Amino acid sequence: MGLSQVAHNALLDTGATRNHIDNKIAQGFNLRANHTDVVRGFDGERITPVYPAVVYFPDLDLYYTSQFCGAELNDRNHQLAMILGREFLKRCRLDYNGVTGRCWISWI
Repeated sequence: MGLSQVAHNALLDTGATRNHIDNKIAQGFNLRANHTDVVRGFDGERITPVYPAVVYFPDLDLYYTSQFCGAELNDRNHQLAMILGREFLKRCRLDYNGVTGRCWISWI
C-alpha cells in the first residue's frame, strides 16, 4: 500500500462523537468502505459508508488509524477533508489562548 502525502483541512469538533471524511476525498484515495452505519446530525439521520483510514499529522509526528464516516463536507462549502470528533479528541490535550485565539494540540 502506497502512502499519499497531500495536505487537507480538518475541523476539530467537540460536538461530534465520530470522525468524518469527505466522500470525494475518500474515493480519491481509493478508500474502501467496510460497512455502513447510521449517523445522527443537525440535519437528521442518514446512512453513511464507513472507511478505515490512516491519517498522518506531521506537526505531531502521528499516524492515526480510525474509522471515518463518509460525509458530503465540501457540498456545504466547508472546504474540509475531515471532521475530527471526540473519537480523536479523547486522546488529545487542547490548550486555547483566548486573548490571541491560538490553539495547541498534543497527543496524550
